[in-house]
Amino acid sequence: MVALMDEVLNRPPDGAVLVPVPLTRARLAERGFNQASLLAAALGSAWDTPVAHALVRADDGRHQRGASRSARAGQVAGAFAGVGTPPHHAVIVDDVLTTGATLTAAARALRMAGCARVGAVTTARVVAGRRGTRVG
Repeated sequence: MVALMDEVLNRPPDGAVLVPVPLTRARLAERGFNQASLLAAALGSAWDTPVAHALVRADDGRHQRGASRSARAGQVAGAFAGVGTPPHHAVIVDDVLTTGATLTAAARALRMAGCARVGAVTTARVVAGRRGTRVG
């Protein structure tokens, strides 16, 4: 995925840092890894861009899967907080963009912490109203 992202996405400008979306403690323990952190590390290497863990999960939230757009927004409102010295320009990294609620909440937390500019990259985007095709 990172090779494809490197090929099709514009690299962040000099001075930008990649900020992975943090998981809840429970979700991290369940998975054993944070996919956004792995993506950020690989993209940072490909783009020669630093990674900053400038966000923490301020709550342990609920699973977003199957929740409506408004429910998702409510579940992640206030879920993140900025930590450390805020980067001037942050590019949030997450695996999938569904409704945008997570990225919106993460961006809001970074801006409240003092980040002047926030962007985002994801590996995939869910298109509402479309169903996948089964193979096999």
